[in-house]
Amino acid sequence: MIRVTMVSLALTVVGCGSGDGAPVDATTVDAVSVDAAAPDAPDASDADAASPDASTPDAGAVDATPRCADTVTYTGRLLVSLRDSGDIVEYTVAGTPVQTIAVPADGVAGDVDDNLRDLVVDECGVISAYQGTFQAVVARRDPGTLAWSYETMEGMSTANNITYGGVAAAGPYVFATDMDTAGVGAPQGVVRFDTGDGEVVRFATDLDPIDVTLGLDGVLYVLTDAVVASFDPDTLAPLGTVESAVSLRGVAVTAAGEIFGASFDGNIYRLDAAGEVADQLDPGVGSLGDIDVAADGTIAAGARFGDVVLTTVALADSTSFDAGTGAAFVAFTDAAASAGTARARP
Repeated sequence: MIRVTMVSLALTVVGCGSGDGAPVDATTVDAVSVDAAAPDAPDASDADAASPDASTPDAGAVDATPRCADTVTYTGRLLVSLRDSGDIVEYTVAGTPVQTIAVPADGVAGDVDDNLRDLVVDECGVISAYQGTFQAVVARRDPGTLAWSYETMEGMSTANNITYGGVAAAGPYVFATDMDTAGVGAPQGVVRFDTGDGEVVRFATDLDPIDVTLGLDGVLYVLTDAVVASFDPDTLAPLGTVESAVSLRGVAVTAAGEIFGASFDGNIYRLDAAGEVADQLDPGVGSLGDIDVAADGTIAAGARFGDVVLTTVALADSTSFDAGTGAAFVAFTDAAASAGTARARP
């Protein structure tokens, strides 16, 4: 075990086994989260991917009972993290800023950066953000104290690409992409943190993912460029794959299972069940890297130079606003609640 301590925060990196890419036994690894100083309160590619052992919770164990002791509500509906700023900004869908939330540096010694990447909001209002590159962490903001904590697994990393590094949330679980990078970063797959009992497991170790999302249909989707693999978020059982006809950087899925992708070619694509392009829209801002969809059909996409695009599942037209500099990642604040409803259905 390696412990890194800084002035006001500490991070424990948890070992993941031999580092040979084999899935970790979920009964033997504990995640550790460490609190950082709290900021000021705000003003207002195939179906036989590896899965963990039978000790993983059953799919039928999903409980629709609210699990949130504390919650945070957001008036703006849309959160945007800018890779270079270290801040998350809440916006209205009209592009009006509501508040800025600073994310402290994670304190991992030797990492190339503390840059923010993807983010997600769970049904309790907890923000989880992917932070760092070759020694990445998931930064999580407590809804009660507004303090930040950091969770990781030995070898969790992403390639140094401005649009890579994905995170998703499903009930008590937080999922983070883990790419094959040099040295200790060689393990790959998706890392799942159980924020309830501290269990952590790496699964889908035959994938080298760049994004992960919980669809509004309650299914977990993992993107590796042009392959979208799906998993049960509770059992981690593989459900299938779709090979996209186009290269994607980010993926979002509706309650009906429709796949929308953000591409670095500047287009938003809707794929059919075979992965062919069923529809597309060029918003005119260039290089898209992230995408999210809300239950009402609103789509947000983040671009390389800080633009945020808003459209709908109809892909008829779009608006955009400038959120700043650096790659923009987007998350609707109400998407997790909708996805959680889908997971709780019998």
